[in-house]
Amino acid sequence: MERRSIFFSLAIAVCTLPSLPSTAQGAEGFQEYREQHKQEFENYREEVRKSFQAYQEAFQEEFQAYKDELSASWEDPQLSNQKQWVRYSEDQKSRTIVDYEENNIKIDVPEEEGVEGALEKLDKLLEITVDEAYEDDEVTQRAQERTDLGASGIDAGDQRVLSELSREEVQKMVERATAEKRSEPAGGSREPTSDDSGHNGGGGKPQVANGSDGESSSKAERDAAEQAEGKGERKVISVSIPMPDEQPAKKAEEYRDEVTKIAKKYNVEPALILAIIHSESSFNPMARSPIPAYGLMQIVPETAGLDVAQYLHGEARKFSPQYLYNVQNNIQAGAVYLNILETRYVSEIENPESRLYAKIAAYNIGSGYVAYPFTGEKRLSDKAVEIINSKDPEEVYEALHEDLPAQETRDYLSKVSRRLKIYREFF
Repeated sequence: MERRSIFFSLAIAVCTLPSLPSTAQGAEGFQEYREQHKQEFENYREEVRKSFQAYQEAFQEEFQAYKDELSASWEDPQLSNQKQWVRYSEDQKSRTIVDYEENNIKIDVPEEEGVEGALEKLDKLLEITVDEAYEDDEVTQRAQERTDLGASGIDAGDQRVLSELSREEVQKMVERATAEKRSEPAGGSREPTSDDSGHNGGGGKPQVANGSDGESSSKAERDAAEQAEGKGERKVISVSIPMPDEQPAKKAEEYRDEVTKIAKKYNVEPALILAIIHSESSFNPMARSPIPAYGLMQIVPETAGLDVAQYLHGEARKFSPQYLYNVQNNIQAGAVYLNILETRYVSEIENPESRLYAKIAAYNIGSGYVAYPFTGEKRLSDKAVEIINSKDPEEVYEALHEDLPAQETRDYLSKVSRRLKIYREFF
């Protein structure tokens, strides 16, 4: 009796349900939902693009403005790029340049600080974390203050930027260091503004009094006046400290476990990730290009970032510079993008080796340009894929290496392919 009561209750519940749409109506409604969802996604992508374009404009303006500021104190202002991590003191009179490609650290200080002052700065440099270096990235900080591509709420990371260098190794490096004296522009005072936030390079300098009378001023007063007007010269001690010859290999070893874990998760060859990191940034965790692209694998928030965010989070998101300076985030983003290239953009290329070469080129220049050597078009069409599939891998490599539209990408393909063979020995 109890079972019948249950069935009866279910029958009443079913009878009281609203009429369900027919199969055709359901299909039509689902299609409408898909189209609406697609349109919402495209609208958001466009919003993200505009946001990044605004950030890009702000970044490039702040880059030039900061470089102009530095030119008052430096004949050749250096800023961070893919292969160099550059920091300036608050008064912009000292700087450190870690050159990952040349495997060298250079420290420039005012003459009065001497070699001892330069070595003190080296000591402090060794302790700087990725998060602190991000906070000191003057151009990025200024650009972020002007736009909504803001902080992600995720720290860039508490590991040391130069974590691979031990104190014992640094002592050996210092023993091989060389020093020279040279002249740089004396520079002038930078008036403090309401925008000064205490970031690296952003502080004001002490005002220097002008001489009251040009004829009767002492030489010291005239020199001070020239310096206040940005004239004259100052002496700088430049200390060059070579890093160990095995530095790139040590960096690769440091990242190997993380790379292996992420590569396995996203079905990417770990040796390819290391070859790309080496070619993109020379293992510089603070790498930053003029585009700007950020971090070890040089992720651009607008392009690869959008596809990666959609893959990881199911929606388009803005990747902030802080997010991309984080080593783990950056490697994950690069691995996901390689997976997307493999499974979506170049998946119709049949030969695995030919597909690899196309993927390497696409990582640098975009998948559309892979077609250019074969069809003269910038779209990887069925026609382009058919031509690529008709060639053996060596022919595909030669075509890409000879006829890709950018010399940078042609060189990139060569470097990554060569390094890939080396890093395969790591695994």
